[in-house]
Amino acid sequence: MSTTAEEHSKVLEEALCTWILQTSRKKGTRAGVPHTEVLNIVKYFKRELQIGDNFRLRKNWLEEFKERHKVYITSKPYKTLIREFQPAEVVQQLGLHPSQIYMADEAGLFWRFKDSDPLEPDLLTFLTCANISGHHKLQPFVIGKIKNPPSLEGLNPPIVYCSQKDGLMTRQLFSKWFKTCFVPEVQKSLSSAGLGERAVLIIDSATYHPQPGNLMTDHRSIQVVYIPLEHKAEKGSQNVFNHIKRNYKDDLLNTALARPGNVNNLTQFNIRDMAYLLADCWSAVPQSMFGSWWNLLIAIEGSSSVHAPTHEDVQSSLINRVCAQFELDPAIMKAWYEGVCEDPPIFLTDYEIVQNAVNMTLEGEDEEESSCMPSATKVGAHEAFRAFELCLRWAQENGYAAPETTVLREMKAKALSMIENEPPLKRIKLESEVEDSDSSSDAVVIFEEIKLERYELNE
Repeated sequence: MSTTAEEHSKVLEEALCTWILQTSRKKGTRAGVPHTEVLNIVKYFKRELQIGDNFRLRKNWLEEFKERHKVYITSKPYKTLIREFQPAEVVQQLGLHPSQIYMADEAGLFWRFKDSDPLEPDLLTFLTCANISGHHKLQPFVIGKIKNPPSLEGLNPPIVYCSQKDGLMTRQLFSKWFKTCFVPEVQKSLSSAGLGERAVLIIDSATYHPQPGNLMTDHRSIQVVYIPLEHKAEKGSQNVFNHIKRNYKDDLLNTALARPGNVNNLTQFNIRDMAYLLADCWSAVPQSMFGSWWNLLIAIEGSSSVHAPTHEDVQSSLINRVCAQFELDPAIMKAWYEGVCEDPPIFLTDYEIVQNAVNMTLEGEDEEESSCMPSATKVGAHEAFRAFELCLRWAQENGYAAPETTVLREMKAKALSMIENEPPLKRIKLESEVEDSDSSSDAVVIFEEIKLERYELNE
């Protein structure tokens, strides 16, 4: 628990901001929160945080707080929005192309299975964002519990990674994503398409989304539109997330089954593995899902969200095979696969708000990826070249056409071009190898990297 006045103030501010946003957004995006209720909830938070009576907020703290977070605190009762939410009207007034209309949402994901503690699987939050034409998908923004994961060192992963103690989105992290990822990427995309700089970002009214005034201060050409919580358009987002999560966990389990060994094949899965798998699953989301989401949002008659087939029999068979091979409890594996309690609740109690406030002010823990595979040295170009050659040979033997192996050939060529930058290889002669070089055309040759010891370099 916080111990200094500065830390008390920081946690109290986080809790109060969450409470005001949740209270006001339940009533309407412009509803004011009565001053008397604010005073009462501050007293409650101080009791829960065990802040003594000696703690006093500065005289102008509340006014500065309102300005920082752009929230409404009034001396009058609630004033609910009478006018219904009309996103299509906003878009029509601005005269925007579908490629200028972006939507973003977050979901929780149990990104790996923990056999050591299967009842508390590793949770992260990932944000996806795309325009409704489906032509521009931003990299997933991932919030994990691990600070500075070793497996990402020296890489340029296909995700943007941040850490937070509970692996949850915060207003600070969302603002960081908006200003450092969304704005520059959207401006670049629109410029290349000749669509100018104007765009709309549509998000829901969750408390971890800052007020519009905190996002658009320096980016007037980009407007942020909030949809009410529990709006039917959320079904569109949920279909996208279900598509991603199902493919993610199917691939993870199938990969584990394909590897010989024990349950470690499930638990030895690090942040690097997650990054590439999640990015692949996001890329595989069909464009039709984004258009369907927009139709739900503007309530077009007869529109419906795209429902991907569930293949429940296939999923049940996969879970049973995993449980049989790794001797796992089917009920626990099914709960992990279905993501029970994966997503945070829409509304929080006052107690949950103050407890979250304590954790939200803390970053992810600077720890090793426990039960993950250790961060190994990078795969060398020689190893990659041989691996691609083996894959191409397998593809040829199984009748794959040339167009289907184009990527493998390109990767093999890149690996070959990088070999000259690696240390030389030396040949190791096998004992079983015949002295006469002409005696066998299929002789096995092994190469290993020549490692220069430190003392040799200093001589």
